[in-house]
Amino acid sequence: MIILFFFRGTLNDAVVAKIRCTNETFQLATIREGIFKEECIFETKAELIARDKMLKEEMIKKGKFFKLTNAEKRIWYHEKKYQGAPLHNIGGCIVLRAAVDHEIMEKAINQIIKEHDAFRIGLYEFDGEPYQYVKDYEYRALQLRNFDSDEEFAQWQNSFFLEAFDIYKDELYSFVLCKLSGADYRIVLKMHHIIADGWSFQLIAEYMTKAYFSVKNGSVSAEDTPGISYLTHLEKEEGYLGSEQMKRHRQYWLERFKDADTINFLQPSKGLEGKRKSFTLSSEETAQLRKFAADNKLFLQTIVIAAYYLYRSACVGEKDIIVGIPVFNRSGHTEKSIIGMFTSTIAYRFCIDENASISGYLTSMNRRLMEDLRNQKYPYNMLIEELKSLNNSLENMFDVSINYYNSGFTKSFNKWDSTVEECYCGFQFYNLQIVIKEWKNSGELTLFYDYKTDVYSEYRINELHSHLVYIMEYMVKNSCKTVAEIPAFSASDAEKYLVKYNSPKSEYPKDKTIVELFEECAAQKPDRCAIEYNSKKLTYKELDEQADRLANYLHSERKLENKTIGICTLHSIESVIAILAVLKAGCTYLPLDAETPEERMRYIAKNSGLAAILSNFPIASEIGVPIIDLEELKLEKYKCEKLGSIKPAETAYIIYTSGTTGKPKGVMIRQSGLVNYILWAKKVYHVTPDDRFALYTSLAFDLTVTTVFTPLVSGAAIIVYRDDREKYVLYRIIEENRTSIMKLTPAHLKLLLDADISDSQLTRLIVGGEDLKYAVAEQIYIKFEGRIHIYNEYGPTEATVGCMIYEFNESRRFGVSIPIGKPADNVQLYLLDRTMKPVMPGEKGELYIAGDGVAKGYLNNERLTAERFVPNPFGEGKMYKTGDIVRFIDEDIMKYICRSDDQVKVNGYRIELGEIEECIKKLDGIDEAVVEYTELSNGNSVLCAFYSGADSIDKKSIRSHIKNYLPDYMIPVYFTYVEKFKLTSNGKLDRRNLPETDMNGCDYLQSVDGKKKNILTDIVKSILNLADVSMNDNFYSIGGDSIKAIQMTSRLSEEGYKIKMKDILSADCLGEIAELMEDDDKDIYSIVHCSGQMKNTPTYSWFIDSKLADPNYYVQSVYFELDKSVTAEMLAAAFQKIIEVHDGLRLNYSKENGFFYEERYINELFKVSVIEGEDVDTEAVVSAVKESISLSELPVKAVLIGQKAEDTNLLAVVAHHAVVDGVTWQIIADDLQTALERLAEHKEIRLVKEFTTLSHWNEVLEGYKAAAHSQLNYWKRQIMPYNMKAKWRSIPENDRVKDNVSAQVTISHEVTGSLLKIVETTTRERSFTVNDVLLTALTKALTDIFDENEITVMLESHGRESSIVNCDLSRTAGWFTAMYPVRFEFSDISDCVKMLDEVRAELKRVPDNGIGYGVLKYMNRELDDAQKYIRFNYLGNASGGHEDSRIKKVIPDLAVNSGKENINTCLIDVNCIRMDDRITVRFECSGLFMDKHKLEELALYFEADLNELINKYGNSDGERIFVSKFTAVSLSSSDFNDLFE
Repeated sequence: MIILFFFRGTLNDAVVAKIRCTNETFQLATIREGIFKEECIFETKAELIARDKMLKEEMIKKGKFFKLTNAEKRIWYHEKKYQGAPLHNIGGCIVLRAAVDHEIMEKAINQIIKEHDAFRIGLYEFDGEPYQYVKDYEYRALQLRNFDSDEEFAQWQNSFFLEAFDIYKDELYSFVLCKLSGADYRIVLKMHHIIADGWSFQLIAEYMTKAYFSVKNGSVSAEDTPGISYLTHLEKEEGYLGSEQMKRHRQYWLERFKDADTINFLQPSKGLEGKRKSFTLSSEETAQLRKFAADNKLFLQTIVIAAYYLYRSACVGEKDIIVGIPVFNRSGHTEKSIIGMFTSTIAYRFCIDENASISGYLTSMNRRLMEDLRNQKYPYNMLIEELKSLNNSLENMFDVSINYYNSGFTKSFNKWDSTVEECYCGFQFYNLQIVIKEWKNSGELTLFYDYKTDVYSEYRINELHSHLVYIMEYMVKNSCKTVAEIPAFSASDAEKYLVKYNSPKSEYPKDKTIVELFEECAAQKPDRCAIEYNSKKLTYKELDEQADRLANYLHSERKLENKTIGICTLHSIESVIAILAVLKAGCTYLPLDAETPEERMRYIAKNSGLAAILSNFPIASEIGVPIIDLEELKLEKYKCEKLGSIKPAETAYIIYTSGTTGKPKGVMIRQSGLVNYILWAKKVYHVTPDDRFALYTSLAFDLTVTTVFTPLVSGAAIIVYRDDREKYVLYRIIEENRTSIMKLTPAHLKLLLDADISDSQLTRLIVGGEDLKYAVAEQIYIKFEGRIHIYNEYGPTEATVGCMIYEFNESRRFGVSIPIGKPADNVQLYLLDRTMKPVMPGEKGELYIAGDGVAKGYLNNERLTAERFVPNPFGEGKMYKTGDIVRFIDEDIMKYICRSDDQVKVNGYRIELGEIEECIKKLDGIDEAVVEYTELSNGNSVLCAFYSGADSIDKKSIRSHIKNYLPDYMIPVYFTYVEKFKLTSNGKLDRRNLPETDMNGCDYLQSVDGKKKNILTDIVKSILNLADVSMNDNFYSIGGDSIKAIQMTSRLSEEGYKIKMKDILSADCLGEIAELMEDDDKDIYSIVHCSGQMKNTPTYSWFIDSKLADPNYYVQSVYFELDKSVTAEMLAAAFQKIIEVHDGLRLNYSKENGFFYEERYINELFKVSVIEGEDVDTEAVVSAVKESISLSELPVKAVLIGQKAEDTNLLAVVAHHAVVDGVTWQIIADDLQTALERLAEHKEIRLVKEFTTLSHWNEVLEGYKAAAHSQLNYWKRQIMPYNMKAKWRSIPENDRVKDNVSAQVTISHEVTGSLLKIVETTTRERSFTVNDVLLTALTKALTDIFDENEITVMLESHGRESSIVNCDLSRTAGWFTAMYPVRFEFSDISDCVKMLDEVRAELKRVPDNGIGYGVLKYMNRELDDAQKYIRFNYLGNASGGHEDSRIKKVIPDLAVNSGKENINTCLIDVNCIRMDDRITVRFECSGLFMDKHKLEELALYFEADLNELINKYGNSDGERIFVSKFTAVSLSSSDFNDLFE
């Protein structure tokens, strides 16, 4: 029941007081004056709402509420859409260079507030429509703030303008007087745009000055209230609507946009955050523009707008351009003196005629602008609504606005040597806002560029401004020339971007081949190790000789010269010998992947005219080409001499990449291009003879070329790895730790985050093949503690591996992705538009590559070669047309944006979607096929195929068919049947209107082995963090990717199963994965014990640092209700085995040695005490056991208590907290159940071993230290002082447990059920957990008591964050708990639902579930935090036991578990647990901090707030509301709704 009391009276704010009374919650509300004029009582909420609606309608009819103007409505609409963003904060700073009297200034400002009703506007929403009304004047105090420096003031002002107004509750302005020094005062004024415009800010500055001196001189009383009401403007607009003038204006604009259905209206981006940059033209430059404007009868702003139109046209190639132009919308002296929101906007449209003279172009623009301004009163939002009949998707008409202040603003005003400085709030709606201000007293013109940071960079704004100035100067000096003659891309641009950028040139031996360079290196360093694989090594001399022997064989025995020879090997030393030998024999090598499908290999062999294939494994398929078996070839039989008379092949190698026609295409790489690239790579990657490269990627992947040749011309070594073992090859490379340089893809790079690289010899990582994300590079850099160079190498196969480079710099960030950087030596790069002209600096263009690295072309494909390798208009030779869209992000740095065609990159491989489509269409019954690279809702991007034809063709048949032709990385994940594809207007297949991807499961009908199914689903749920999965789920669709597939192989291996990563990725569903899982013979029961001293993890360091008076008495206990058949002997045997398996349970501690593993407990008989009797005092028995626990003995004890009157006996297990946590108790319960069942069946007890030991976890955390360091600033913010702390009673340093008080509440079965139901039914977008709700109830209760919005709570999590590293702690016993503080700053402590959202959002921001805090504090020693906090821990559901098992029930103990003389380690300890469909919450704290009465009050508040929070989501239909018989006062919409939420 809720009872509402409405009291008569006038209050500044709504006051809500909650009175707790037994189980009822009474809500006392004092509301503002105004609406109800009679005593009334309403029985139901519905009646009360209806009455309120009727009364508000009366207020509107009586003219006390006014509709918003159209301009105000636009602002209101965006305010609703972007609620909480300071989008409409305007105003700035009035700098007063003189001493200011605070009291006089306060009176002066109040005079302005009283005179101008815009300051007193309030907003109200009724039936979805906004209204405004004018409040009565009330005197306002003027806040005074003191600052020590300009920097401190600027920081405060920025944060001040970032605070958004609540348009329904707040005053919509704020004056602050700021003092910096004796003669430096400033007035900071922040206003909501809905009550004022830019002109108003200037008026206020002038009025404030006059008012100040009037009050100071006593010439005008502060009580006088002259001034023209802003309401007159509202009346004037009301009169305009529907008038003949409005009809004429409407007709004008509809005529201007009669072709709206064909116009490409540009929409602003979704982001709002922006920055401002300004440039001031000199008085001479401004004077020149003014004179030109006057001579040609132009507006000055026309010249700026014209320059922008020409610049934009040059950037995007469009002639018909629309920008927004804010207009003054004030007429006459009267309106110019009113403070208020008058500004409107016009959509200025103009089509550039390139054949017009510049003067004619400007005159036409000026004429059009004048016509638009004559019709400016027609509201912009009404025009949009009109045009929606032609273009129903229209929301906005432009994405750029140009605002000109032609009002003659002054930088200073009378009486004071002062200036007006507008403040930019940092948020904006349009992508770009150019503000032109002309200062009448300085003769200068300032251009302000407000730009969205998700669209523009500072570099692009610099380029924009320099080009606008350049174009304006050109037009002024060349007005007789045509528009087409304006060189938007200037001579200085050409010098900068075509010449200087492409200047890296280096001499290299063009006349030599790559094998000649290798031979020179071998002659200089014959005895150095060149290559090794497993235990086999070859020196440079031996490698050279072996390659010579094979080359002689190919030339002499096989008669192969100037031929193309395939190399298809499993990785070995012979792979590299084969490459060198083919080149030495004057032939071209063609690498083939060992897993290339038969049909694809047959096509490549035929298309390339392969003379032979060198292989070291049986190739089963019939390729139609001689196979030379390197394993059987006895090289010692052949000559070891150089083939001096052989002419090298011009083409060094051919690599086949995906092709658009359905067939792969062969890229021919020149010898000179290869030499140029390898020598550049040697230089830029600083390769020395001491380096070692890991060769592990496919030879058919041109990324591998770097790994093969760079070390062999540098005297360095290659270490060969074959991916043929259980452990993924990359993990083996890291574990062996012998490599100093590694080339890899971004996907590979992510895997290093899971590896232990604490002593890694890696110093350089060369990343290529895909877009490299900044976040990944940063994490790797931090993990290596800065001891690593990360290079992003860009280059298509057609440009010889790599043609651009950028070294990661942690201090420079250019958005989400790492740039691709600068050109390699002797390479030229050009960004061109569709007409082959250079794009404007900073704009997107297609990348063309020229220079020595460009390939010869495509083998046997002259048409495609001519299409992609085009003449170079800027120099000699050919350019390769990449299809990559790129832009400059600085004068010498490029960044990849996207593709311009149907080519995509998957796992580093370039794929032509057309090749997949053609392959699908080969299947009988398929009519048409389309393949897209689609991003799923979970962030994964996958290949999706759509096909039409016979609907009887199932997806498996299609998949099986294309697997014969395409490699695994080209197989689509999803196949969607389309009855008929839609066509475009010109008859082409419409790719933009494809149906939704069919992501339904594969309808897996086979039965899956129960054990396999359980293990697989548990692992998938764990890795992907899902609540449930089924055998029909597709791995990709539920969040899987290649990285998680690798993790799955590792986890399955630990469970005794093996499977290949590619099988996981290619399977239709989890059921198929289960089919492919094979039994692994690995033993999961063999135990390797930890011994000796244990290195402290953060949790153990915390325990030691706590310096407890009685460290032995810090225990936990759990009760087990057991079947009567369980004996003490069975329990002793079970616990003996549990102690043997779990090393963490036999930890001991001494001050001298710290924590150490005591080995004698492994074989020592475990003792179970037995107590039987009629009236056993269980609490006393367990208490005695707790007191007997010692860290110098086995820290686990058990006592079996016979219960004659019950169906079960009770087992109490007590353990020192140092050896157990919540998860450990679950492990003990599971193992105890397993052991008892096996004993009951007279079987040997077998318990699965720990997969990751407690000691290894410490090593894992050592490797995590770098990642934790990256979180340092986050955790420093969490431990900052907070408001609530100031209201707490001071705590003695030595408050003891013996002084503690406690309180406990149990949430009823019904309320707990409601909570669980709500949590289960929340949407993904607004999902929360039981923990979130309970934590919100706690913080709400604390804010109720202390009335503060800031609090920091110490949270506890299980701490077993195995997801951030490659380990499994699911079987490891010990104390892993992670304790970490989280700071909550609530925006509205009266709104518990909003608080829940903010709690949920803040918890999501916690990195890695908080383990970084402990690592930083106790391992890195970078965080100094000695504060005590309120500690909260939700232990989850106390599940365990079953009626049919030996253990019937598991009951955790929430009682005091610390010695009486121990110091409290927190202010309040709050523990929650769910048992028997109820939630129990225990509060405990020192009585010196909070007495028992206060703690019980906190517990009651918690319970009431939890109920309130749950009821917010409940059904309130028919709720009865009783209103007392008092005359009610004003009830705002938000206040009214708040009462019922």
